[in-house]
Formats: sequence, structure tokens, C-alpha cells
Amino acid sequence: MTDTLTVPGSRAAKPQQILDAARQLFLKDGFGATSMDAIAKTAGVSKATVYARFSSKEELFAAMMNAECGRTWPELSGSELYNLDPVGKLREVAARYVRFITSPYTVSLLRVVAAEATRTPELGRIFYENAPGLGRRRFAELLQAADAKGILRVSDPLRAADHFFSLLRSDMHIRCLVGLPAPAEGELDDHAREVVEMFLRLYQPAPASA
Repeated sequence: MTDTLTVPGSRAAKPQQILDAARQLFLKDGFGATSMDAIAKTAGVSKATVYARFSSKEELFAAMMNAECGRTWPELSGSELYNLDPVGKLREVAARYVRFITSPYTVSLLRVVAAEATRTPELGRIFYENAPGLGRRRFAELLQAADAKGILRVSDPLRAADHFFSLLRSDMHIRCLVGLPAPAEGELDDHAREVVEMFLRLYQPAPASA
């Protein structure tokens, strides 16, 4: 079977070109200062093409965040949640998450959203629902799968997800947001491993009675 290549300028390539351009400009100039005209120019498409796919800048931002979430959390999608080892997935998610929240890209994006949210309250809702909120819901599904298999005992998966991500963020997240150096790779690995161990102890099934 011959692979089909996505040729720049083709119909299939245009939505990704637009999303890439939006990502670049939102991070560089902020949401409020970025126009659909500028996104179209950077993407190399017409403004009509942008509006044919995204009816507003808010819708484009939501699509960009949804795409970022899918790219960042591929292990939290589809039937994989039920077919693979949930504990192994906990470790993968923890290791990926600590790197994600301390990365320059994520720190810059959170600063943009925080700066714009007072002027554009809808932006905060869009960001939450299509990024951290979406990841939270998908992770809760993973915990439900672990509970169904008897690997963990999780009566409230969303609350347990909050516990997990709060432990992972710890103090290092705010330090990164205010411009202090991110932890070294080894520190991130140690932290992720320790959090998973604590989480498993908290939610492990009770010992079977004799």
C-alpha cells in the first residue's frame, strides 16, 4: 500500500497550517493582539479559508488546544485505556506531565491565557475545557478502568485525578510560572516516581479478608 503524503498547500494540509500559525502567533503576540488576518498570512492561506474552517478566533483557539491535548496525551485516548496496564499508564502520564507543565511552551501558554483572561473571560473557559479539563476527564476514565480491573479502588475518579495532578504540580509549577529555573531531568523523574508510589498506596485495594 502506498502512503499518502500531505502536500503543503493541499486541502488536507490547510487546517494544520492554520493551527500551527495560530499557535505561533498566540504565543508570540497574545490572544487579543493576534488577528485572523495575521493568522491567515502566517499560514499562507486566505482569510476566507480560515473562516471556512473556524468561525471565530475563539473557535480556532479551542481547536488548537484540543489538538495540543491530543498530541501531548496520546495514551489517554480511545480503547487503549482498557487494553493496557493501568499502572504502567500512571507512570507514563506522570513522567510526561511533569515535563509538560515545566516546558517553556506550556509556561508561555499559561502566561498568555492568564494575561488575557481578565479581558476575555471566555478564553479561560475555552482553555480549561480543551486542555487541563479534557486531560482530567480522560485520566478519570483511566482510573475507572483500573477500578473495574480491581487494580485500584477509586470511588470518585475525578477527585482522584485532582489528587494525582495536584501532587505532580507541587511547588515546581509556580516556580516555573514566575521565571525560576525548571527542575533538572533527574529531579522530574524522581518526583514523578514518588507521586505514583504515593498515589498507588492511597488508592490500592483493601486486603482481602481471610
